[in-house]
Amino acid sequence: MAPAGHPMWGHLAFRDHLRSHTDEAREYERLKRQLASMYPEDRAAYTEGKGDFIERVTAEALAQRGPLPRADIRFTSRRLTAPLSPDSDLVAALVRLWREARASHLQFLTDLHSADEDRAYLSGVVLPANEVWVAEIDNQLAGFIAFHDGWVNHLYVAPPFQGRGIGSELVAIARRENRTLQLWAFEANEPAIRFYERRGFRVVERTYGESNEAKRPDVRMQWDG
Repeated sequence: MAPAGHPMWGHLAFRDHLRSHTDEAREYERLKRQLASMYPEDRAAYTEGKGDFIERVTAEALAQRGPLPRADIRFTSRRLTAPLSPDSDLVAALVRLWREARASHLQFLTDLHSADEDRAYLSGVVLPANEVWVAEIDNQLAGFIAFHDGWVNHLYVAPPFQGRGIGSELVAIARRENRTLQLWAFEANEPAIRFYERRGFRVVERTYGESNEAKRPDVRMQWDG
């Protein structure tokens, strides 16, 4: 049996989702036929062409399946200190987790950028400008937090492991490093707002989204230590 956090869980969730959702199964078959016609001699292009569909459906399937049992969760955390290139395996894993975690309530953010743009942003902006910690299960990425100068700029946990203490531990790390913390959350992401409220954050400002890239209503939250 594959350990918690193993990529096989995503493969199984994708397979089972298609078995129970015939419309998406047919869509996947049409996509494969189209790609096979477009790239009869280019296996890499054929595989890459399936990527967005597989990523979207896998994220949806994992979110519907819910978290693994608490007994399966054994995670460690570590700080990222070395520079990472956009092509590194860890940046690829960060981007994959980032996009999957956004699927349920923040798909509009994922739609703004391609995975290649996300890789460049994470490696060139987020990692150099923030203190970044990752949570791992059996050497597989399960969550990460990026914070700087009293601001939590990113916090994401892979869908199968949400609600199992990983987000709380990552927030606790940021608390240890800061006397106060602030962050922005989209109003559409109600689970995140409730998560932060349960950990002592409070809403101190609301906007219509004029200053965020998605132009969606958001809230500024604060923890006072």
